[in-house]
Amino acid sequence: MKKKKKLLLEGVTIQSRLYCIQAVEIDSNNLKLVKDQNHDVCVAAINRGANSVRHIRDKVKNEKAIIHCMKKNGRCLKHIAMKYRTPEICLEAVRKNPWSLDLLNKEEQTEEICLIGIKKDYRVLKSVKIPQTREMVMASFQYVNLGIHEPDRTLEYVKIKQDRKMVDKALDCNGNNLEFVTIKKDRKMFLTALKDHYHQNQDEDRESALEFIEEKNQDQELCNVAVTYNRYAIKHVSNKFLTRDLVIRSIEGNLYSLAQIAHPLSKETLVEIDLKFGSEIARRVYLIECYENLLKISMKYNCEKKRELK
Repeated sequence: MKKKKKLLLEGVTIQSRLYCIQAVEIDSNNLKLVKDQNHDVCVAAINRGANSVRHIRDKVKNEKAIIHCMKKNGRCLKHIAMKYRTPEICLEAVRKNPWSLDLLNKEEQTEEICLIGIKKDYRVLKSVKIPQTREMVMASFQYVNLGIHEPDRTLEYVKIKQDRKMVDKALDCNGNNLEFVTIKKDRKMFLTALKDHYHQNQDEDRESALEFIEEKNQDQELCNVAVTYNRYAIKHVSNKFLTRDLVIRSIEGNLYSLAQIAHPLSKETLVEIDLKFGSEIARRVYLIECYENLLKISMKYNCEKKRELK
């Protein structure tokens, strides 16, 4: 078991101002042992670790020290009692860390504070407790490259009435927002979703908006566009639009999209896959299993189809 680190001020009865400042600069937790806290000692502790604000005693706790703390770490707002929270403190907390918005209650949130948070990180729209405005919603539809993280389907958190401009902006940011569209959908909307800004800027293929386009609304062009922008979209392509060219193009773009094919393929398509990609598939155990399963369902389907024709 790890031994608890001893604080410098433990057992020290005579504490000079300078020694206290040096102690909290080494470890901010020393602040809780300072007998005579003052503004300078508290600021020094906050500079070392913003969470030390929880050790500041009520008689020396003031707005200036708290704002200084918020500028270091907005999430430290959770250590600030309601009676000390002012609009300026709440604003500074959200300005430093937009996710501090979820620490504010409805009465503390204002349109200004919410907009500042949303403009810094659009995902905090879900933390807004006051009635949403159109400006807040439109500000949340912005593309930010989050590395491995897919942008949130922000439309899910929109509580006001949707309109075409709002929906188009949401779909351009992340086409998977299509799942939460409440207004009438059309082909132009589907194309916007399939060509979204997010998938255009990703090296890896991820979920496609084609998943949210019913088979009755799919056509060859939509399926072609979907696979062009996202190879994994192949798993959502209706069987009647699953052409040999589309399958080959998908696998050429990403060999692992082979594992996404859910429908049986024609004998000609299987032969071409084997000729073009057989040696590469053979090097990957996972793909060998996927390919064998695909062969089984395809052979079964083709045999049944042949019997029907007879």
